[in-house]
Amino acid sequence: MAARLDRLAAIDSAATDRVRVRIVGFLLLFLLMFGGGGSPSPFPELLCELAAAVAIAAWVLLPSVQPGASTAASIRPAIVICALLLVIPILQLVPLPPALWQAFPGRDTLRDSLALTQAADSWRPLSIAPLTTLASLLSLLPPLTVMVMVSRLGENARLTVITLVAGFGLASVLLGTLQLASAGGNALMFYGQPDRGVLFGFQANRNTEADILLSGLLAICALRGAGSRSRARPLDLAYAALGLLLVLAVVLTRSRTGIFLVPVVLAFGLAATIPDGLRNFAARMTWRRLAAGGGLLIIAALVGLLVARTPVVAPVVARFDFSREFRPELWTDARFAIAQFWPLGSGLGTFVQAFQPAERLEVLDPLLANRAHNDYLELALEGGIPLLAVWAAAQAIIAWRLFDSARHRLVLPRPQRLFAMGILVLAALHSFVDYPLRSMAMAALTAVAAGLVLAARPAGSGRKLTD
Repeated sequence: MAARLDRLAAIDSAATDRVRVRIVGFLLLFLLMFGGGGSPSPFPELLCELAAAVAIAAWVLLPSVQPGASTAASIRPAIVICALLLVIPILQLVPLPPALWQAFPGRDTLRDSLALTQAADSWRPLSIAPLTTLASLLSLLPPLTVMVMVSRLGENARLTVITLVAGFGLASVLLGTLQLASAGGNALMFYGQPDRGVLFGFQANRNTEADILLSGLLAICALRGAGSRSRARPLDLAYAALGLLLVLAVVLTRSRTGIFLVPVVLAFGLAATIPDGLRNFAARMTWRRLAAGGGLLIIAALVGLLVARTPVVAPVVARFDFSREFRPELWTDARFAIAQFWPLGSGLGTFVQAFQPAERLEVLDPLLANRAHNDYLELALEGGIPLLAVWAAAQAIIAWRLFDSARHRLVLPRPQRLFAMGILVLAALHSFVDYPLRSMAMAALTAVAAGLVLAARPAGSGRKLTD
């Protein structure tokens, strides 16, 4: 009787996990399709937040039938990270007495402005633009929801999520190809981008689109690594063709950082496809195979030199002219703004309000600098030491679990682990020169990666979910 009850409980658990992955899949695809506009597109972001609310309601109504495991225990790391990332903007919105908020660094201009309307003695939060901070707080909910939900999925369900990432990457290539073919108009552009001849896909920013495509490349590699090794050669050719298609699409985005990160992503992707690990792979590499690989690289380089002169690729090459690069000047002004609001920051999402008074007239550009083009500087400006501290703590939790899974203290298949590591490294590196996580779509993919890491269970605990 006990064995039959356990079997029925396992069947119920598998059924529950299938429902869970449908909820996660719905939310993830919605965020990827409509979360690529960022804060300049508030209506799509609002739709994404409503979709997250619907997904949460469906998830809560879903009965937890996992045998022998506590729901609270299984999602505890994810909940801790959520609490860490939400606590700072929440505290930034708490009204404070005038004597307190006026004493914070960087509030002189705000105090003097309010004095003109006899409102200087009113209670104000730490944020210099509370409504903007509230909007930024709400924008955190969809990716954090994805992270918590993915952390509750079983192994097969997680592979389904990775398949969705790969499929969306290929769908972005298809849409981008149609955009390039109809470069005379913007009917297929989701956000009315002015640049023609650029592959945007579902995103407003070429750099974010490159990250989406590179994430799709990682997903394809992870799926190949998780698949059967039977009939490997035909499958390898198919996966290689899809990967090459995504790499070419990255080039057509004209994203300089995206192109630079292709080798990094390929390193993680190829490692995910090796079933026996890098050590055994290296042992199997003969001098003939190495010579063949070197010859292919030389041929690829020669082809690249020829292709670089074509009308399609020539604009991509021209993008690597750094003589008019504005980012160093932007970062200089951003560091000055940070000093004005240090150590507590100006409030999440308040970069524009905090940065504009610090912008030097001699480098002033007609275009509004709405981002620091360096997420670490922007975090320091908006959140100061508290936000940097909780961000570092969240990264430390994820890094520690990655380390434990690599040491086999936690159960997480190598392809999934390397897929997650690849996306996390991609987002971390790109954040030095851009703002990938300010896109809800890329934030959702990063949340998937974090959720995969947090989904790892202690080895031999019997808490592994199945489909």
